[in-house]
Amino acid sequence: MEFAVSGQKVGREEIERKISKERGVILSALMQVLRKFFEIRGEQRKTPNPFNGNHSAHFTTLCDLLRAYAVVAGTAEEWAEGMIGDWDRTIRGCEDNQEETSPLEYPIRQLLDQSGPTPNFEFRAFRDLEHRNRPGTLYVIPGVDVLLHKLRSQPALHSVLPTIPQGFGRRLKSERFRAFEVIREEDAPQFREHLKRRAALRPFGIFIPDDSRDEK
Repeated sequence: MEFAVSGQKVGREEIERKISKERGVILSALMQVLRKFFEIRGEQRKTPNPFNGNHSAHFTTLCDLLRAYAVVAGTAEEWAEGMIGDWDRTIRGCEDNQEETSPLEYPIRQLLDQSGPTPNFEFRAFRDLEHRNRPGTLYVIPGVDVLLHKLRSQPALHSVLPTIPQGFGRRLKSERFRAFEVIREEDAPQFREHLKRRAALRPFGIFIPDDSRDEK
């Protein structure tokens, strides 16, 4: 839904002049709306929450303000409840269409950008490769414990990170990353040389397509 003025524009100067002239009436009406708002708040009317458990207090407050305005303006109760229903459906639609991304995506990208092609670097970058018909860079990491240790050095991430490598490995498999893909040897046979397990090493790769570089 696009929020924009369509059609002929009205003159702002005339509107602002009328607002200044009727400011007293507007403020007195606002006081009536607020008085009714606090009455409705005490009733604790049933209100939807389109944010999946988040922001419920904020959304309910806006709905109760709309209900109070409807009473003061003399409109039917169904008008306010219908408007609230429209808000609920619209927001839910927007939320469902949004691609959720992992909170770990940006910190991981930062670490990868610091890596290089030299053998003595913990993360090795192999550029100009192709995966799923997309050119990009493959970053090879010696093990999930190495990446976990790097991320846990950032105190802000402690609350979202598992404490053991096994849990972090499962987390990497289940997380949704928008700009890169976590891959193992079995996911990309063409990278077997880089991702093959050797003795105690269990390397894995992160492939970043070139066309996602602008998504940081």
